[in-house]
Amino acid sequence: MNEEYNSKLKRRDMQQTQWIVTEPSDPAMQMIRLQQLQWSALKQLYRQQMPYSKPTLKDKIAIISSDNQVSAEMHHSGDTNASTDVNRPRANNIIAAIRIKPVGQWQLITGLVVSSEHRGQGLAHKLLEFITPELQANDCYVFALPHLSHFYQQHGFVKVQLAVNDIQQLYLKHHLAQKPLVLMRRQTL
Repeated sequence: MNEEYNSKLKRRDMQQTQWIVTEPSDPAMQMIRLQQLQWSALKQLYRQQMPYSKPTLKDKIAIISSDNQVSAEMHHSGDTNASTDVNRPRANNIIAAIRIKPVGQWQLITGLVVSSEHRGQGLAHKLLEFITPELQANDCYVFALPHLSHFYQQHGFVKVQLAVNDIQQLYLKHHLAQKPLVLMRRQTL
């Protein structure tokens, strides 16, 4: 009896928990299901760490998962034609994220978040480095918290007083006396 119990424990320890995909034979359905799970995990990360920031389907989102910290994944939440990749981060392990919000022909970096237990590991730098190729196409802005303006300067952003109208209107909407923000624009080469 004890030998049978030990055998069951060994089998359980060798098994890995994973997501159940409703249509395993259809890669497109697997991708859609994975994206749904990632979207849920992403929303949970924002609710826990940054409840005032909410991802939308129009955002381009880069994430870092705890089981794959060295690389991030660029993912457009509305894109269901992306290829399936077995090395993709599992949805329940998202520990950091950043969003690029389209505003007219410009871009706004928003919602840079790292889970509290993973801060200080350089994950925010990894995310910004990862999205840099995406930022080179258009003018890009960020509304930085004052204590993070130096961080964004390290990634090519400079403080500006004025922005294009659409960005300026958003900035004025979010910049409050009790919650000041620094308007920054990425320098283009």
